Amino acid sequence: MRIGIIGSGMMGSTLGVLWAKAGHEVRYASRHPETLTELVAKTGATATAGTVEDTASWAEVVFFGVPFSAMPELAKNLMGPLAGKLILDAGNLIPNRDGALVDAVKKLGNGSGGWVQAQLPTSSVVKAFNTVHFKNLAEGAHREGDRIGVPLAGNDGRAMKKAEGLVLDAGFDPVLTGDIAASARFDFGTKVWNTNMTGPQVREALGL
Repeated sequence: MRIGIIGSGMMGSTLGVLWAKAGHEVRYASRHPETLTELVAKTGATATAGTVEDTASWAEVVFFGVPFSAMPELAKNLMGPLAGKLILDAGNLIPNRDGALVDAVKKLGNGSGGWVQAQLPTSSVVKAFNTVHFKNLAEGAHREGDRIGVPLAGNDGRAMKKAEGLVLDAGFDPVLTGDIAASARFDFGTKVWNTNMTGPQVREALGL
């Protein structure tokens, strides 16, 4: 599968390496793709770098690992090339960073994932990977025993199935929580956020 990563920081680069090891093609996005040479080399032969627009057009699945405040402009600019595609949204809405967006999301009442889905109505958004710190992703992938749980929420059943597979490919336990409004249950500050809980622990905490 061709996976575009928009937001090639610690989270995006960690997942990019894991997905490349699982056999996927990965393209990292940047305004200056030439600065990603080292990351591409580290990721392996199936990795490339491109502009944000190029990556959005090329990819079958797009992972967003950017500050939440960047999403309005990105959604506006990329709506066309992202139409019909699975979007993995790992953004966290942090009040002291994202300001007025906090109120906008609360008004919608569907969690941060629901807000992103509203901005990209022709895409299938699945909230994913926002609850796990990148260091835990890097150190805990494919571990023995109960794996780290990654909650997922989305409206499209086929998109959720793809997202579930990508969580497994990265080495974690996908926890299906419901439609996109369920993303509110594992947003920033909730009881399962940034806890490094296993899949069974996340299910118990969320009553699943």
